[in-house]
Amino acid sequence: EVVVVGAHLDHLGMGGASSLSDSKSPAIHHGADDNASGTSALIEIASILSSPANRPKRTVVFIAFSGEELGLLGSVHYVKSPVFPIKDTVAMVNLDMVGRMKDKSRLSLIGIKTSPGWESVVSPLVKRSGLNVVLEDSTSGGSDHQPFQAAKVPVTFFFTGLHADYHRPSDTVDKLDIDGIAKVSQLAARVVERVADARERLVFSEPPAAAGGSSTMRAKASLGTIPEYGAGVIGVLVGGVRAGSPAEKAGLQAGDILVGFAGKTIRSIEEYTAALGEANPGDVVELKVDRK
Repeated sequence: EVVVVGAHLDHLGMGGASSLSDSKSPAIHHGADDNASGTSALIEIASILSSPANRPKRTVVFIAFSGEELGLLGSVHYVKSPVFPIKDTVAMVNLDMVGRMKDKSRLSLIGIKTSPGWESVVSPLVKRSGLNVVLEDSTSGGSDHQPFQAAKVPVTFFFTGLHADYHRPSDTVDKLDIDGIAKVSQLAARVVERVADARERLVFSEPPAAAGGSSTMRAKASLGTIPEYGAGVIGVLVGGVRAGSPAEKAGLQAGDILVGFAGKTIRSIEEYTAALGEANPGDVVELKVDRK
């Protein structure tokens, strides 16, 4: 039996269709948070667990995926052609964008509902870590954990949140919280170790589906909001809006709670991304927000 730890190593190169840069001219998209932060954490976790004192009982497979930004190509390929059988894969831990705890001092663990055993594994470790960690029922995120979840492998996704530099040339190393990445790595290593050493393997459970279909962050249209994950609200808490975006032009502000999009009720990130997935660039939609 094995535990997979993954982080994608690709980014956007000189930009392209996935860039959110205000300029259409080619420019280096550094990807410091997305996802040099997660790849660095992957290496650190491997270093921690490979020491003689920490070697876990189950095998741990470390994978730096490519092609994530093109549609999870690396992780989809691995699940179809795994080094160890998927039926023997007891869990997948994903690290994608774990470099920005400094601003919000918060870390989200997404996908906790993919096994009834996750909470008992992570809760005592989170308490000892001293970090402000939110355990997310959500399985959203459009990252490399999703093909494993589809193959009925319990997953959890370490994530410190979106920000205004997401998919822009301004995602640079000077903005990273290096100490925060180290703390995320330590916590993730302890989570992997505990899962790998447990007498009983985690059992997969299908998380509740969001109304309006499966969630994804890969919509055709973009509103330009920066959601706050783990906010504990009904709706989507807006952490900020991108300059020049439809959200800014419409007057959305940080602190707004988005509760309606194009006539659909929005109660969660999943419902928001599902509604965005049905929209096309250029559509005119009505938004409903709670403000103060």
